[in-house]
Amino acid sequence: MPYLHTWETHGLLRTFSGHVTSAEIARAVLESHAAPAFDDYRYVINDFGAVLAIELDAEVMDEVAAMDRAAYLSNPHVRVAVVEGPPAVMDTAAAYSASRMSPYPLRIFEDTVSARSWACTEGGYITPHT
Repeated sequence: MPYLHTWETHGLLRTFSGHVTSAEIARAVLESHAAPAFDDYRYVINDFGAVLAIELDAEVMDEVAAMDRAAYLSNPHVRVAVVEGPPAVMDTAAAYSASRMSPYPLRIFEDTVSARSWACTEGGYITPHT
């Protein structure tokens, strides 16, 4: 499996590795939204640092955005951090962040430490954004 979910006290670390497709990203997002912990978490850190190659399909990424919009109705308090990976990931993350597709705040970071610093505050979670 090209992703691993590590559930933390107040969020999720999703680590991608190897060869990743849009369908696998969509499956990872759907799996996390369906998890019992979803309503309680406050951040998702998507780490693409170990990705060797990625195949992205704009139509599938639009489906991911739609899943995020639906999930927002259940939990509007999530921040999404993306740890840098291949250029295609970064281009997609930047476009996704700049668009109005995702209701969640999203930022791109060079490393997991920086991503976690932004996503988390005292107690390991962020306060809900407004």
